[in-house]
Amino acid sequence: MTNTSAQDHWNWQHSRGGLVTVECGRFFDAIRLPEALGERIFATWGHGALCGPVLHASPWMYFLTVPNTDDFTWQWLSNNCELLRTGRYLVCPMPGLIHPAAGRWLRGPEAKLFSPTTLASIIGVFEDQLEREAAK
Repeated sequence: MTNTSAQDHWNWQHSRGGLVTVECGRFFDAIRLPEALGERIFATWGHGALCGPVLHASPWMYFLTVPNTDDFTWQWLSNNCELLRTGRYLVCPMPGLIHPAAGRWLRGPEAKLFSPTTLASIIGVFEDQLEREAAK
């Protein structure tokens, strides 16, 4: 599978109120992170070439990756994070729209999807940072 953007697979023209419901696992997987962790990652990586689509729907942030069936990549995720794959859905606003429940795109679905291994490494580093800070 090529590393395309999530935007390629969504039909915004037929959305209801600017929202679309998209199944995870086919064109992308999503990682749901707590806001504090997601904001820290986005503040550091959000504007670089490695950053893929990021949806902020408080109190969560969703980072979209290339679909990955390798459970090893995600086996260490903390209980605060959740991998969304086939059978799970995201309700997403059209780019540029801010919706009270569905949130807003911080980096739009037209961005190249995250590499699962890169995102897993980034999450691990920032989770460790937050744990060390909490232990002080």
